[in-house]
Formats: sequence, structure tokens, C-alpha cells
Amino acid sequence: MSDIFNKSVDEAYAYLENKGLKTSFKYHEIKKQAHDRAFSAAGIMKTDVLNDLHEELKKAMKEGRNFNEFKNNLKELLTSKGWYGKKEIINPKTGEKRTININANRLKTIYHTNMQSAYAKARAKQLSTYTYKTYWVYKCALLEDSRSEHKKMHNCAIHRDDPFWKTSFPPNDYNCKCKVIAISEKEARTQYKILENPKSIASKNFAYDKRENSQIPKETRISLDESLENLPKIHDYENLSDKELIGKSMKPLM
Repeated sequence: MSDIFNKSVDEAYAYLENKGLKTSFKYHEIKKQAHDRAFSAAGIMKTDVLNDLHEELKKAMKEGRNFNEFKNNLKELLTSKGWYGKKEIINPKTGEKRTININANRLKTIYHTNMQSAYAKARAKQLSTYTYKTYWVYKCALLEDSRSEHKKMHNCAIHRDDPFWKTSFPPNDYNCKCKVIAISEKEARTQYKILENPKSIASKNFAYDKRENSQIPKETRISLDESLENLPKIHDYENLSDKELIGKSMKPLM
């Protein structure tokens, strides 16, 4: 289990590390899917300041730093550069002015959103490798501040090919701590509530495919829970015994 966890951390770190830097005056200037490839924080117009945020996030992930450690390190650094607290910024293209506030709450959003997005990307990649676990279960953190629509989806099983996941693979909003686990069809039908094509629960800024670039294998129609009598017959296998058939079917799994 530790090897699986470490691999997920490594993949999440690689995703975060490989992001390029992109300054933006307002959040909507960067298309939703572009956030998968670029690190940005609305209103941070100086590349060196944006780089400071990016570097601290990478250190936090690599070294397991919590939010308070991340915040304290950045507060001192941003203060020295005049970027902590309220600051007036100017859009270099239009000349528009507005005031932003880089405080503890803003850093908290930056920290959790980027951490959750990176781990979600790694998690989606991991789940996509489970050929026979074709149902994904939505797990809400069930915290006091968890959103009601997220709580309603808790423990609901949805087929991994369902359109729901194209927009609603968590995180589905700022500071969302929901997760997803993979289960077999048998587990879905006996232990969970199955939903088909439920309505998206992602907020406007999170309604895009966070799994993008994760290759999900096509579902294999052979169910390991069924008897060999129900296996599709292929002419090459017709003369094999049950024992030989089992050997043939299990080889790809080893």
C-alpha cells in the first residue's frame, strides 16, 4: 500500500512541477482546461511572485508540509516583496485597475485547490488502471463546511464511463476535499446506490474534465464473478478444458 501511495505522491508532484507559469488579471482569462497545464493565481501579475507561490507549493507537496507551514513561509517572502495584503494591480492590456488581497484565506484557497487538483490527477490515472473495477464511488469528506450537493453524492456509485465524471471528478469547487474510489460491478450493486448520468455538481470554474490525459481502458465484458459457462466463446478456445480456460484468462492479469 505504501508503494501505491508513494507513486501517487510522485505523480501528483510531477503534474504540479510540470506546470508552466501564466499570469492573469482575472481568473476567467485562462480557459478551464488550461489550468491543467499552467499554474496561475488571478491577479498575480509578476512572474517572480507567481514562481514563489509555485515553488512553495512544490516544496509543501514534496516535504509533506501542511497549510500553516506553507502560509508562514510565503507570508514572510511576499511581505518582503510588497505582495502580502491589499495591492492595486493594473491590466497591462487594457489599463483597468483593481485591488486584490493576498491574505491567509487567499493562500489557503491556492494551497488546497492546487494540492487537491494534483492529487486528483494522479488518482484518476491510478483508478484508470483497474480494468475490472468499472464503477467509481463518490466520497464526500462530510465536513461541516462540505457543500450540500457534494454530501448528497456521498457513497453513490457511478460507472466510470458515465458523462458525470467529465465535469464532476473532484475537486468540484474551491477547497473541495471529496475523493473517488474504484469498485467492481458486484460491489456497486450490493453495497452502494448506483446512479446513471446524474447532474453535474461542479461549480462554474471547476466544470471541466480534471482527468484529461488519463487513459481509461475500455471495459472488458468478461465478468470474473460469472461462471465459465457465461464466458464468450472464441473458436480458438472451444476445445479447451475449464482448467485450461482459467489459465488462459488469468495470464493477462499476472
